[in-house]
Amino acid sequence: MRIRTERLSLRRLKMGDWRRLLRLDADFSASPYAAYDLPWPKDRRGIRSLTRQFVDTHLFFAVLLGRKMIGYICFCEEDGAYDVSYLIHSEHQGCGYAGEALAAALVYVARTEPVLRFTAMSASENLPSKRLLNRFGFCEKERIPLSLRKDENGDPVILETVIFELPVKKIGKEEEL
Repeated sequence: MRIRTERLSLRRLKMGDWRRLLRLDADFSASPYAAYDLPWPKDRRGIRSLTRQFVDTHLFFAVLLGRKMIGYICFCEEDGAYDVSYLIHSEHQGCGYAGEALAAALVYVARTEPVLRFTAMSASENLPSKRLLNRFGFCEKERIPLSLRKDENGDPVILETVIFELPVKKIGKEEEL
């Protein structure tokens, strides 16, 4: 299974991608947005186990520019709601790749899964992600305090998280989102 866009291709994640995921996470961990997400394991065994979980979902896609994995898009389903998450390596941000990959992935999942709605979460401070979601028609539904990490003293870091939603109608073969 491969999804092609003008400049990218998306394919299901494979176990052999664990090193690429480790590289993406190392890049993300150095960004100011890392505090808004759960930390990933840093050791080989932990990242391989996490990769296995992602592979088993069948809704975790590697984003490729040529043969290079520059990011990922994944979906987690609960009661017909498909929560989308995405990441593009910092070297490739600002080029429109996230939007291009997100558009293709949303259409693919809407056509192949029983989607009632898409959801997404973003930290209120993550303006690039919020703008991208808004561009695709995601609407803010609520804001909640959330803690996914602890500070150097072991205290929870509380951040404001924005929950977005995009209702989805049945998408036919010729329609687009």
